[in-house]
Amino acid sequence: MFTAKTLPKISYAYDALEPHIDEATMTLHHTKHHQAYTDNLNKALVELSQCAAFTEKASFSSIEDLLRIIAREDAGKTEPLPWPSPKVRQTVRNNGGGYVNHGIYFSNMGPEKLALNADAEFGKQLVKSFGSIETFKQQFTAAALGVFGSGWVFLTWTPSSSTMSIVTTANQDHPEFAPQFAGTGAMTLLALDVWEHAYYVKYRNVRANYVAAWWNVINWTDVCTRFQGGAAKL
Repeated sequence: MFTAKTLPKISYAYDALEPHIDEATMTLHHTKHHQAYTDNLNKALVELSQCAAFTEKASFSSIEDLLRIIAREDAGKTEPLPWPSPKVRQTVRNNGGGYVNHGIYFSNMGPEKLALNADAEFGKQLVKSFGSIETFKQQFTAAALGVFGSGWVFLTWTPSSSTMSIVTTANQDHPEFAPQFAGTGAMTLLALDVWEHAYYVKYRNVRANYVAAWWNVINWTDVCTRFQGGAAKL
């Protein structure tokens, strides 16, 4: 449970998403920002492993599971664990979220523009939830542009209710921290980072241009794999 995490590898070169996402941004984003979240998370995991009261009570197999525990605690849906301190808990929430969210974000992208198959099961569910693929893209884009300050936009899938949702969170919060999703088992299919570090080098303060460019590098095969439950937990 408390094994140190390594920076997840990216399956493509840092310049592979040019001209949409530039090499300088990709290099900085992965080797500095994502690495920092990984390092800070590992420091917190060490503190958790040294807290006997916590290790006796906690049961999780991934950082995603640990984030869900925190979300359920915040929502009053489970008894709080005996965390070493509020600071350690917040460090896990912030940096665990950064670790997981960035892992999905980078995996969701690729150098080959793959068309979204509306006839596949994922495409059918998308149309069922939003009316059309184009409507989904419009709503997702609007959500991305509507995030105030730093945050994320996600497409989630809740198997128990067979529903897809567009979710926004602040800072590095995982979708489970949205009150309506805590404890529902919602799966993250698609993640878009709208922190300025994700686009400022190339797009300056024009987030709209970054979001428009991002649609050109989505790896829909990865998204579909997550929908089918085939993606490994981080």
